[in-house]
Amino acid sequence: MSTDLNNITHLVQLALTPAFLLSGIGAVLAVLSARLTRVVDRSHQIEDRIKLGTQENTYIEDLQILDRRCNAIHLALYFCTFSAFCICAIICMIYIGKLYFDSSATGVVVGWLFAISMSSLTISLFLLMQEIRICAQCIRVNVKNI
Repeated sequence: MSTDLNNITHLVQLALTPAFLLSGIGAVLAVLSARLTRVVDRSHQIEDRIKLGTQENTYIEDLQILDRRCNAIHLALYFCTFSAFCICAIICMIYIGKLYFDSSATGVVVGWLFAISMSSLTISLFLLMQEIRICAQCIRVNVKNI
């Protein structure tokens, strides 16, 4: 009985470690969602101004920049969500693998899922940096024009 309890305790510890990573990925998703919301709100404001017919050329350029930012955030959200999905699959594999499969085979699958998840998260963070770069370039251009 004590050995079973130790095995269960160890299994829960193994599964909790990726769960903490999952909460960090959730924080990145929240940041990306907030940035996307700001871009969408700003584009709606500009579209309303274009409908009024004021300085249409300037606003079209702003919409193109916002479109580039939106695309970068959208891709970042996709890769970050895929990373979270892989972490959830890791947690499931830890439990399922312990119950039904050889632990060495499970370890290989978990290792690959972890590598895929970290690669996806890295791409997501790179895309976030790209979106911030686009935003910073836009600010520099606007300051020079003042």
